[in-house]
Amino acid sequence: MPKIFFAGPRATGKTSIAREIEKSSPYAHLLHLASPLYDIAQRYFAMGEKDRPLLQALGTALRAVRPEVLLECAERDAVRIMGNDCTALIILDDVRLPSEVSWLLARGWRGWRVQVPESVRRERLLQLGEPTAQEVDNHLTEIYSAHLKLPVLDGTAPLPELVRLVQKWDAADPRTGPSSNAP
Repeated sequence: MPKIFFAGPRATGKTSIAREIEKSSPYAHLLHLASPLYDIAQRYFAMGEKDRPLLQALGTALRAVRPEVLLECAERDAVRIMGNDCTALIILDDVRLPSEVSWLLARGWRGWRVQVPESVRRERLLQLGEPTAQEVDNHLTEIYSAHLKLPVLDGTAPLPELVRLVQKWDAADPRTGPSSNAP
């Protein structure tokens, strides 16, 4: 079962790239690392609109109790989706921490860090109606995710080019990527 993930700060394009890959293949399935956080926030805190500070607080609390809990949930979902179909492509977005990257890579996942210039990220946050408050941006998941040691994708490139690059990289050595970074 091929498994890939995208990491980086919010509003860099992780989910957009993942959705584009999912649309391009009938065998692709997108999972969100933060899905359990949304479930908890909606069920126990009556979260309607996305509440980034609440989600960050829940993620921090869960990781403090058991650092790999969100990853294990994603892995269980991947196995459930896959069933006996070893051709399924599992895509995970929203990876943020070095420990998450290490955990996924050790289990055969391939990953990329998505980055964009800060001005582009700020514009996207405004378009999404996301808070740009300093306490949200200074959360450890935002700080660490900008510096993860992974091959880098330019989140401002056209989505079809990024999909082609990921497909090339996925077929290449996971440590070095394709022989050429050109899409």
